[in-house]
Amino acid sequence: MRVLFLAAAAALTVSERVHGQDTALPSMRDPYPDWVADDTNLVDADWALGTITKNTLLATFKPGTSVEARAAAVRAVHGTAIQGDSMMYLIRVASHPNACAVEQAIAVLKTLPQVAAVVPQMFWAMDSRGDLLKVHGAARGSATPCPNGYGLLK
Repeated sequence: MRVLFLAAAAALTVSERVHGQDTALPSMRDPYPDWVADDTNLVDADWALGTITKNTLLATFKPGTSVEARAAAVRAVHGTAIQGDSMMYLIRVASHPNACAVEQAIAVLKTLPQVAAVVPQMFWAMDSRGDLLKVHGAARGSATPCPNGYGLLK
């Protein structure tokens, strides 16, 4: 349900000039960089509900969160903000065959007071009935479980 909320929040961003806007970042309304949705970056990880990227996640921030607090959240996971606005960032973290760094970053970001919600960057396809399908060409996640801790976030 949070994924649908995040997707709706991104779609409803109507103003480029929002208070606290990071003008250095491409807007969340801009198309994602090509590498984000490239088949080589997609995985059906065992811990996620669908096809996700190996190295990106979406974080939404509480209203009024400063640019500095959003930057601190990105630093906390040793990430890079790829796109963003005053409410949401697309964050790139270390790549892993089973998206384990994404899972670890989500765990860290959920503990931060400025973060409202955080989810993996998901991609999906629908059939003619509206049922969600796995994305053709996505890698199958590794059978090895993700390591404990936050060691992949370097």
